[in-house]
Amino acid sequence: MTKKSSITTLIGPETTFNGELNFEDPVRIEGKLSGKVNSEKAALVVGKGGFVDGEIFVKELINQGRIQGDVKVLGKTTLESSSHFKGKLETKLLEIATGAVFNAECIMESNASKKK
Repeated sequence: MTKKSSITTLIGPETTFNGELNFEDPVRIEGKLSGKVNSEKAALVVGKGGFVDGEIFVKELINQGRIQGDVKVLGKTTLESSSHFKGKLETKLLEIATGAVFNAECIMESNASKKK
């Protein structure tokens, strides 16, 4: 995430969201989200207390929490040391910190393919 971008939306630790989340500015999830997450223009941050179960399609992904499902990232995916990822990942760039748990099928291409 660039220094110019700042998180404009927070799904807090006591929040559970079921459905489809579409956004154009960076979003941080500290709660639980089940469903679809879509943004070709912005980053998604899953915080240490966050859990996402479903389909994700975003410009950039920073995971500090837990993600389960099919994920497509147009740019960079960062899995920090506290992260757990299970599912399928398609991304242009991937950074995995020591301690991160990554159990997934991974496809890396110079240009991640467009939305399904």
